[in-house]
Amino acid sequence: MSSSSSSSSSSSSSSGRLKNAYEKIAGSVLSFGKPDPAFFLYAISIANKEHKAKYGEARDLKGNPSRRPLRVLHVGDSISHDILGASLANIDSCMITDHGVHYKELEQLKYKTGTDNIEQFQSMLSPPPVSNTREEIPLLMRVCDLCDNSGFPRPSYILESFQL
Repeated sequence: MSSSSSSSSSSSSSSGRLKNAYEKIAGSVLSFGKPDPAFFLYAISIANKEHKAKYGEARDLKGNPSRRPLRVLHVGDSISHDILGASLANIDSCMITDHGVHYKELEQLKYKTGTDNIEQFQSMLSPPPVSNTREEIPLLMRVCDLCDNSGFPRPSYILESFQL
């Protein structure tokens, strides 16, 4: 069993290349990993069993069995594995942005020059004015733009850094 992703975008990763090579030699490969929702649901089922063993049957404030004994949040740094997988499994996700897969992309989106659409239109008619102003784009907007432009769902939450 491979731990590679079932997503076609994973074929550029080393686990995706290994999966592709093995498929050529041996036929089919069972993939079980992010962003496959089964990966997340399996982890949740294990957590539910451990929670029930430690705390017993979950109950609401009235003493009735609870339908939702656990609150689940997947934390990761990849929109194509972590955020997509959590979305497919219908659980909340939190994207960490200060390191990892998309750090450089988010840094490149951090600043824009001080021009707007009117200035861009006017620049077609005459040479544009020189502008050295740089406006910082908020992290939330950069993550949303990255997700939207890449065709992936947006995370439920965004943290710039994470420390224990």
